[in-house]
Amino acid sequence: MKGTSLSEHDIIEYLYKGEQFIISGIAGSGKSMTMRYLYLSLCKRAEVVIPVFVELRHISFKTNQDVIGYVISKTRCNKD
Repeated sequence: MKGTSLSEHDIIEYLYKGEQFIISGIAGSGKSMTMRYLYLSLCKRAEVVIPVFVELRHISFKTNQDVIGYVISKTRCNKD
């Protein structure tokens, strides 16, 4: 599916089938807003999949920060 354009509805249906996506585009093209829309849409149908939305804009790739560790730290429930 490389280079394919899909509607948000199609993406949601593919996600429920287990597909994975990389959403890319130039700055200001609406990637973050699309992700927020997809997240909220998936939350409404959370009987099978529990969506997680983590913005990676604050991760430091220059310091080889662990992406998985970063995502876990952002999704962990702290009782503090």
